[in-house]
Amino acid sequence: MTNMRRIDDESARDLLLRVSQGCEASFESLFRLLSRRVFAFVCRSIDNQEVAKEIMLDTMYEVWHSANRFRSEAKVSTWVLGIARNKVLMSLRTRRENAHEDIDEMAELLEDENQSVFDEVAGKQAKAMLIECMQTLSPAHRECLHLLHFEEMSVNEIAKLLSIPDGTVKTRLMHARNNLLRCVKSSLGDRQGDHSYGTAN
Repeated sequence: MTNMRRIDDESARDLLLRVSQGCEASFESLFRLLSRRVFAFVCRSIDNQEVAKEIMLDTMYEVWHSANRFRSEAKVSTWVLGIARNKVLMSLRTRRENAHEDIDEMAELLEDENQSVFDEVAGKQAKAMLIECMQTLSPAHRECLHLLHFEEMSVNEIAKLLSIPDGTVKTRLMHARNNLLRCVKSSLGDRQGDHSYGTAN
C-alpha cells in the first residue's frame, strides 16, 4: 500500500496547482496518488468500509473544489488528511460508529516499552485487556497515538494536522502511554490479587 509519507510532495503540489486551475486530468492523477492512502486513514477510525469509501470520495471531492485554498507551508498529504479527519469526526458524530483500533499493533508498541507487563499475559487475554484499557484513554490521546504509530507521522506533522503546538502533541503522547500502561498494570494486579497497582492515579 502506498505510504503518504513517501509520496513526492513536489509532484503532489504540481498536480494540486493544476487542479486549482480546473485540470480534470491532473485531478485524476492526484486521486490515484492519494485516494488509497486516504481510504486507509479513514478505515482506522471508521469500522465500515462502505462508509469509509464514502468519506474518502467526499474528501477527494472537496480537494477538487478547494485546491485553491491549499497553503504552501503544509505538505499536500497533511492538508488532505486534515480534510479527511474533519469528515471522519462529522461522520462519527452523526453515525456514532465505533472507532477502530489495531490492538495487535498497540500490544507490540507497549511490549517494546514494558516487556515485563506482557510477559504475564498471553493471547486473547492480553488483547481483551488492551481493548478495555484503550477505552479509558481520551479521544485526543488515542488520536495522537494513532497518528504517530499507525500513520507514521512525526510529532511536527501531527501538530500541524491537529493545529496544536508540538509540545501539546508530546504531552498527549506521554500521558497516553502512561495511562495505558497504568491501566494494564492495574488489571494485572487485580487478577493476581495484588491491589497495589489499582491505587495509581
